[in-house]
Amino acid sequence: KISLRDNAGSEVCSFERKAPIWCLTWAPAGSAVSPTTASGAAASSSDCLAVGCWDQTLSFYQPNGTQSLKDRKLHFYPCSLSYFWDGKYIVIGGSDRRATLCTKEAVRLCAICDLPEWVWSVKTQPMPVMHDADGRHNANAPLTVAVGCFGGTITVYSLNFKHVYGMYDDRYAYRVSMTDVMVQHLPTDHRIKIKCRDCVKNIAVYKNRLAVQLPDRI
Repeated sequence: KISLRDNAGSEVCSFERKAPIWCLTWAPAGSAVSPTTASGAAASSSDCLAVGCWDQTLSFYQPNGTQSLKDRKLHFYPCSLSYFWDGKYIVIGGSDRRATLCTKEAVRLCAICDLPEWVWSVKTQPMPVMHDADGRHNANAPLTVAVGCFGGTITVYSLNFKHVYGMYDDRYAYRVSMTDVMVQHLPTDHRIKIKCRDCVKNIAVYKNRLAVQLPDRI
């Protein structure tokens, strides 16, 4: 059972899961997963609670206890959850002995690390900031995550995503948010976004054709 309370300790709402709840975390403000209404349209939401249970699922809830998406089957026991500062990605650690990078809708992108023990805790850097040579802040520092294992070891990993793109004549296509493809007509700057709902590995453009490689298909 999960009990949501205000800052005075009074219960706002509560809801139950069918299995033990092992980890939960709030998404950063303004980055919540958009729930869907009965008509299929996206409803507005400012907050989202991610919940990992020992039926090997990850679920998302609004502050009123309404579930935002269907349960995501993980195929391992989730032990820890942590969003990156902008809310675009969530890291899941668990019994598969990995720290797994996923989108905020829990679409699996890649394994950050493979370890010999259960991953008991993961924590992302609140906001990556480093200094340029002249002392100015640079918010484009690599994303960083700390991973703690059952045996007591703690390891810090930096994530660097390569630029995935394809180009032919005046057509330019590139990956956006790891799971989408933006196609741009360079002379007019007209752009179209294609939602692939899976990790985009490679892109190729030839004349009026676009090929997108996903983990298990093209």
